[in-house]
Amino acid sequence: MMITVFPSSKETAADYIQRNLLKNDEDPAQSAFIEQISKCDPNGPLCIFIAKQYFNEATSDFGCFGKILSGTIRNGQSLKILGENY
Repeated sequence: MMITVFPSSKETAADYIQRNLLKNDEDPAQSAFIEQISKCDPNGPLCIFIAKQYFNEATSDFGCFGKILSGTIRNGQSLKILGENY
């Protein structure tokens, strides 16, 4: 199945954040970060939902498919991906 149109992050961010990021034991710094990314501000902190990672044997590195929820990433920029238990 091929999807040709994704809903914008602004349309889906609130639901994603509610389901995956909000916790009862939040600290104030985490709450401020969550509030910033929920605005989907391109000038805010970078937050990307990584849907799939794949290994590129030719370059011995990983590529990723993801959806930007907040912030801006530039072509050629390197990122460190933190695991779900970070």
